[in-house]
Amino acid sequence: MFKKIHISLKLYLFLFCSCLLKMSTRIQKVFLVILLLMILKTDTVNSVYIQDVSTHAPKKLIVTPVCPAFCVCDLSRNAFCSSYYEAFSISSIPGDLNIKRLNLFGGLRSLPLEVQSLTGLTELDLSRNSLSVIDTFNVRNPGILRSLDLSSNDIVEISPGAFSQLVNLEILSLSENNLQTLPEDIFLGLDNLKILRLSFNGIFSIPLGLFNHLISLEELDMRNNHIHWIAGGVFQNLTHLKTLELSENNLRTLSSDVLSDMRNFHDFSVGLYGNPWDCSCDSKQFLNFLTLHKANVSHLDMLLCYSPARLEGTKLLDLVESDLKCDIPVIDEISNSIEVAVGTNVTIHCKASALNHAIGYWVTTRGVKVSHRYYQDLLREMNITAETHLRYKNSKDDFSEVTVSENNTLTLINFRGVFNGTFTCVMVNSHGNDTASLTLTAVTRLFTVEWVSMIIGGLSALAFLVFGLIVGTIKLCAIHICKCHCVLVEPRKHHCDRNYTIEVYTDDQNTFDRSLDDDDDDDDDSYNESYQNEESLLKVPLNSPVARTPRSSPRKCATPTPEEYLEKGRGNTNNTLNEVKVRLERKMEKVKSRVHSIRESGSQYLITIKDTGSIAANRVKAGVAMGVEQVKFGVMSMKEFCGTGDMAQTISVVSVNTDVDSEEKSTKITKMTTL
Repeated sequence: MFKKIHISLKLYLFLFCSCLLKMSTRIQKVFLVILLLMILKTDTVNSVYIQDVSTHAPKKLIVTPVCPAFCVCDLSRNAFCSSYYEAFSISSIPGDLNIKRLNLFGGLRSLPLEVQSLTGLTELDLSRNSLSVIDTFNVRNPGILRSLDLSSNDIVEISPGAFSQLVNLEILSLSENNLQTLPEDIFLGLDNLKILRLSFNGIFSIPLGLFNHLISLEELDMRNNHIHWIAGGVFQNLTHLKTLELSENNLRTLSSDVLSDMRNFHDFSVGLYGNPWDCSCDSKQFLNFLTLHKANVSHLDMLLCYSPARLEGTKLLDLVESDLKCDIPVIDEISNSIEVAVGTNVTIHCKASALNHAIGYWVTTRGVKVSHRYYQDLLREMNITAETHLRYKNSKDDFSEVTVSENNTLTLINFRGVFNGTFTCVMVNSHGNDTASLTLTAVTRLFTVEWVSMIIGGLSALAFLVFGLIVGTIKLCAIHICKCHCVLVEPRKHHCDRNYTIEVYTDDQNTFDRSLDDDDDDDDDSYNESYQNEESLLKVPLNSPVARTPRSSPRKCATPTPEEYLEKGRGNTNNTLNEVKVRLERKMEKVKSRVHSIRESGSQYLITIKDTGSIAANRVKAGVAMGVEQVKFGVMSMKEFCGTGDMAQTISVVSVNTDVDSEEKSTKITKMTTL
């Protein structure tokens, strides 16, 4: 503790001025008096703080409750809180604070239990959340709740009597939600409600008796909805209503009963702009109401005609009675009768023209009336009961549906036999109706599908056939190019170094001749000059280098490239075979002539010929054995050389020739490669 000791200078200054006052003139005295007054009013203090050491115990500090950061508190310990719902916690609020007003926002899907436990809550704001269904609204002390704001949510359904416990509720806001229909007893128990906000929803129907419990209601806001018709008696019990907002809806006229209820209001204001008003004879009473209550209708100059077309855009106040006409609707457009494939969707249209607005509905093949939901109440006023949606079950998981749009367009989903027949369009207004019909016939798509399947199958088969021909042609060309075109018949030089390979083995030279002369006479002489010294040839083994060189039987020839093959020309196999046949016939003729000469030589040569034939037979047998081995070896060589496919064949021919006169024997082995 510190004691504050004041040493004042006022006294000293006052005494000094008093002394001067006795010694001064009159003018000086006046100034001194003013100075004294200023000194008396001026608090000039010099303070000196001296620590006072005390032995007494310190007194207890008095601490006031701390107000949370998301709240505002007053001296009466009342808290007004606003918080993101995930950051809100009752435990963070001191127990001696009384929460009077609470605003939670940011994504709530249901009312938290902590909120339901608050006892002093008078205002609850749950706007800007994600609430969708309201069953029963409970708080700890519902009798003191005065204001409830549920706007800007996703509410689509409210149970009857959901607010029945809030008996002292005065303000209820349900604006900016997804409400379309309201149960008749939704406002049960709200006898003290004064303000009800239902704007910016999708409400299209107002049930009769909806507001019967709101006997204290003063303000009703139903702007920006889809209300087409208001039945008489809806506002009958709203005797204290002062403000009624029906702007930006789909109202075309107001019935005489509704206008009669409004005339009972006192000092009221009604908003009706933004509706598509029908300027026909049905609106005469409405125009009279506007004329009599101009002061009670807000934005009266914004009330414009929407129909008929000749008056569109005209202000209602500018109309005269001669402009208001009516007639019976006439259907001037309807879809044609058609055949519909089973399982498809079909849409049919129906439109009518009239001086006064007409609404439509359809009669199905089963006699059921169906219309758009917006016109249910208006048709009910005309004693016409219609459904808004039809659904037929075809099988376990197969359904067909019927719907009607706002412009009276009928849609059949998943067309089945139940829709097979006549549909009737009816357009009706207050002066009469007109009808038109069309027939829908169900057809199956099996025949069409069958033909389409056959066409697709035929085209697929043709495509595979063409593809197979192309692949087969390419393969045959590749195999043919890969073959070795070595033919030993034609002496002209076509392939394989432009000559045919003929190997002639003799025992005298142990060599072989690889070429043939171009002269046909040499071929004839070779027949006479073969097999010299046949005994030495028999002694040559089959695997001898003389009889066969490694990889030389059959002799490989270079396969021509495609370019060389095209340049040199490809031999015709048929022509080659014909030439071989001719040559063989010539040789057979020569053999026959020689045999004839042998026969003429006499019997002395028979023994020699017999012996020669035996030796020749042995030579043939040996030659055949050797040829078989060479063919096997040749096949292996050709596989390595040309790959897979048909192989060329190499045939070894052993010829034995005996000169009858000189008894000289010669042996010739000829190898021929054929395709």
